[in-house]
Amino acid sequence: MHFLQQMYIIRMIEPMSVNGRKTISQMKKVYFYDLGLRNMVYNSFNEVNFRTDKGAIFENEVMLELWRNRSAGEVLRFYRTLNGSEVDFVIDGPIRKMLVECKFQNNAKVMKLPAMTNLATDLDGAVTRCYVANLNYFSDEPPIRMMPCYWCDRIR
Repeated sequence: MHFLQQMYIIRMIEPMSVNGRKTISQMKKVYFYDLGLRNMVYNSFNEVNFRTDKGAIFENEVMLELWRNRSAGEVLRFYRTLNGSEVDFVIDGPIRKMLVECKFQNNAKVMKLPAMTNLATDLDGAVTRCYVANLNYFSDEPPIRMMPCYWCDRIR
């Protein structure tokens, strides 16, 4: 895995730990830099709407955009608890800390995500913004901002 990471084939994202007893802090998430190579590994070349792993592909694409557009000193992590709640990405930097959740669906209104709200509460006000990357809906209203996936490079 280390070798694949050094060759820029995969990117391993480490978990964020807030409370040692409630969070899973050992397992890393693996993402591909090249989604075509990912398709070859999974031997699946169908259109995205007909695939069973469309959520994972969407999350991988959002990770690539966040990775490319991060500021100096920022680290990309994820958060998962023992009871199964998860926040896909935590952008952890010296100036800002943002939460990003990925949903491969069309939305018509702002979503309520308890995992994101609970993590923001656990971090005692350190979270500057919360985003949900989705297919179509835009809303810049706090506390959770909705962002279409093609604008993920504008998450700031």
